[in-house]
Amino acid sequence: MVFIAVGVFVAGWIEVSCWILTGERQTAVIRSRYVQVLLNQDMSFFDTYGNNGDIVSQVLSDVLLIQSALSEKVGNYIHNMATFFSGLIIGFINCWEIALITLATGPFIVAAGGISNIFLHRLAENIQDAYAEAASIAEQVFSPSSPLPPSLPLPLTSSLCSSSGCKLLNFKFYGLLLALTLLAF
Repeated sequence: MVFIAVGVFVAGWIEVSCWILTGERQTAVIRSRYVQVLLNQDMSFFDTYGNNGDIVSQVLSDVLLIQSALSEKVGNYIHNMATFFSGLIIGFINCWEIALITLATGPFIVAAGGISNIFLHRLAENIQDAYAEAASIAEQVFSPSSPLPPSLPLPLTSSLCSSSGCKLLNFKFYGLLLALTLLAF
């Protein structure tokens, strides 16, 4: 039992100290190279691609995905596999009948996890699209070159807010679906 505890401790230490540090360093390198590439672009690139901060929001989400994959996912995978195999070995040593029954339920657990992962991925894409749309609306409203004059009548601004308010319902709906998915799994 002491050997298993030491193995879990080592796997946890590798997860926290090595992989999170590696993820932070890799994303810092990616961000600095991205800034260098952006500064080397012609001005026409910015006219044709994403006037409203689409570039920044897309790169930020991509870098966060890379950091999440490197920092958390790889370390968690190593940690969870070490825990799984050590628990399986202990199970077969102590009571092999229960270990076989537990091992037989593994494919069902993996299938349920895969289905929920697919659903969560689709929800994350919808949430990202809704955030990008909200960011473009906010930038249009708050930018100095906004097409809305400051002396705009109140009914027109309230109609703009009501059309944006419908988009806020998407956030609530996606958040509710995300909570229900996590609750079900």
